Amino acid sequence: RRDGFWPWLFVLPLLFGVGVFYIWPILQTTYFSFTTSGAFGQGVTWVGGDNFARMFADPQLYQARGNTVIYTGIVLLGIPLAVWLASLINTPGLRFAALYRVLFFLPYVAMPTAIALVWRIIFNGDFGILNYVLSLFGITGPYWISTPGFALIAVSIVGLWSSLGFSMIILGAGLKNIPPELYEAAELDGASRSRQFRSITVPLLSPSIFFVFIITTISSFQLFDLLYALL
Repeated sequence: RRDGFWPWLFVLPLLFGVGVFYIWPILQTTYFSFTTSGAFGQGVTWVGGDNFARMFADPQLYQARGNTVIYTGIVLLGIPLAVWLASLINTPGLRFAALYRVLFFLPYVAMPTAIALVWRIIFNGDFGILNYVLSLFGITGPYWISTPGFALIAVSIVGLWSSLGFSMIILGAGLKNIPPELYEAAELDGASRSRQFRSITVPLLSPSIFFVFIITTISSFQLFDLLYALL
């Protein structure tokens, strides 16, 4: 209050964006969840909690929740892989390390729709690349994105692949904060590379691993656009 309106003037653009694109959609969605309307939003009628009652009575809700949990579990399996890859990329003296980081991070910044279109071609049951590779070994591949069971595996593979780059960047930043003197002391004591990884890298990297775990879990439970475009 002592500074007058100047702080509000500088914060106003951010407050406007938050209000328009976050707060208002939340309030609008909350209101519409208690109503019903026509196909094009015509004839909005207040129905109270009927929508929630029908939703919890639908057996597909629990199947969808189970599929989401399975998908999240498979995507979280990429965290140990990201730790291992980040350790390899951050090896001292590694050539083209920056290029490797960019290549791994590109899927994370790409549009989900574009990623889905590419993977739809890969998973195509008739002329997909994956089934072609399997046919070279005498294996007949299924229709990945239209067969129950295989569709969940296919979506999980895409989710794991697209989130791997983000996890590697965060974990790579955490690796840079580990003092190199610890590795030098461990090497002088005769510790092997694997023992250094287990006893130094993983324990000191646990805050970054926990952060990646939380972010990956949240993004997995919010999955929609990639799944919608892929299936």
